[in-house]
Amino acid sequence: MSNKSEVTIALEMSDVWKRDRYGHFQTVHNGQTYRLKMQELSIRFERKVLVTGKAEWVNVISDYYRNVRLGEREGKPIMRIGNKALPL
Repeated sequence: MSNKSEVTIALEMSDVWKRDRYGHFQTVHNGQTYRLKMQELSIRFERKVLVTGKAEWVNVISDYYRNVRLGEREGKPIMRIGNKALPL
């Protein structure tokens, strides 16, 4: 079980995720831009897509901070949101 401050600290220490000017965290993987949108009670994992020539964020998975798990897999830090394991 995690809270928003624990998740934020883990993301700030990460080499993978970078904070943007809105307080969310972004990364680029295989040419795709992903964002962790930090809301008051929940976190959203989103992917940037083009819709009729305009960039939009599409929700991949979201959950409350209390359900987010911080841990390790194969010796590397991860954050688990629902069934998604994201590298830190």
